Amino acid sequence: MSETIYACTHIGKHAEEDSFSGGCQPDTRVCVMCERCHITADSLPGLIEAIGEAWCLDMDDVWVPQDDGKVNRISYNRLEYPDGQQLNGSDPYYEQWKKGEVKAFLADYDFAIEKRSVEPIPFDEFKENGIKFHE
Repeated sequence: MSETIYACTHIGKHAEEDSFSGGCQPDTRVCVMCERCHITADSLPGLIEAIGEAWCLDMDDVWVPQDDGKVNRISYNRLEYPDGQQLNGSDPYYEQWKKGEVKAFLADYDFAIEKRSVEPIPFDEFKENGIKFHE
């Protein structure tokens, strides 16, 4: 009997300066994080929730690029303070950012995801592959 699980295996984060009047400034784009991870869930909504919990993100709206109807990554972006915390529209800092008095950054988070079918390995496969073993 096989089981299906959903997994996130990699996270990447890029950030670039963003001004209220001028938008994103691509020449300031930097890689903030690029690492493997291992997050799993029993369902796709559960995986998105687990990713959000692991990286302290409110994953309420994700970007889902598709390649021939298949998805192998999702993305999420948000406006952040220079320290990486989410910029809150009700914070006085937000109003200062809108006026161009302080910096904020658009952070793009990319997650490699996959759907796995997990099943036991047939006993004979050990023999067929010449693996030394005992019962």
